[in-house]
Amino acid sequence: MPEPRFLFPIQSMLETSAYTFSGTGSMEFSMLDGIATGSTTYANAPKNKQSFGTFNLTPGNAYQIASFPCQAGQAIGIWMHAIGDTALDYFQDFNPCR
Repeated sequence: MPEPRFLFPIQSMLETSAYTFSGTGSMEFSMLDGIATGSTTYANAPKNKQSFGTFNLTPGNAYQIASFPCQAGQAIGIWMHAIGDTALDYFQDFNPCR
């Protein structure tokens, strides 16, 4: 059964990816009713299908967001939304964490 996880490494573990993070760390996660593509914008993004709740994130941790059945090879969309004063600005590429 798939278990979506949000991996939040500390900055020093990243080779070329980078982020800035501030605030309380409160984030809400939801499954979307479709997937995002290269042409997806805020205006045409898929709608929220199922809420997974709010998590208080701290760098250096991994979070199990949900657990649900899923067909092999099926793409899903997960939405992460900052709550209150939380801000996450990031650049992600193909390099792994150290």
